[in-house]
Amino acid sequence: CLSSLGPSRPLGLPIKTRRVSLSSRSDNVETARKFLEYAQSSDVSDQALLADLSCDPIGALASQGGVIGGVESSLSKVGQLASDVSRSFKNVTAVRIDGTLYANAGADPVTELAAMISTGVAYLRALTDAGLSIEDAFRQILLGVSVGSDQFLDIAKIRALRELWRYIGDSCDVEETPARIQASTSSSMITKIDPWVNILRTTVGCFAAAIGGADLITIDPFD
Repeated sequence: CLSSLGPSRPLGLPIKTRRVSLSSRSDNVETARKFLEYAQSSDVSDQALLADLSCDPIGALASQGGVIGGVESSLSKVGQLASDVSRSFKNVTAVRIDGTLYANAGADPVTELAAMISTGVAYLRALTDAGLSIEDAFRQILLGVSVGSDQFLDIAKIRALRELWRYIGDSCDVEETPARIQASTSSSMITKIDPWVNILRTTVGCFAAAIGGADLITIDPFD
């Protein structure tokens, strides 16, 4: 699945005109490499390519119960992919920590953040084991967090996530910890019975994401 994270545009435009994000039912590594091959064959310059490859084997393990080849093998593949991306594509991130998986399964905000931070530490270890510096490892990670209809709690959650990620950076002796946060409305607040109410709920979620300081905001359709 290829989705746009930038302004709404017709899908026929070249990939270099907008930021895109990948998703699949696996750890995303094979899909990511095919996408990069396609981008290179389309004469997209390394600097012009804006993409999030969204590899998240731990998220796949949590949501699907396993990944092909086992999570340790998948983490090794993700680390090698991130190492290749770091050398060749300056505006591409390889790894995504998806907190919405836990929120949609019923996790409260504290549990969602705890899962994200522990997953982030595991990914940082996998990426540095693959040869990346700790600074480059941080730059290869996108943080995805859920927002709902409790605006003040969600504003606090996004700001707390940035502080927690900075604390991890301080623990790794990183002077300025890069943190790109994508906030997405949670599917758990969407109702089938009265879809028009969903417009209000997603509007509140969007407001909380903006005020909380999210770098990217994704809003689900109301029906």
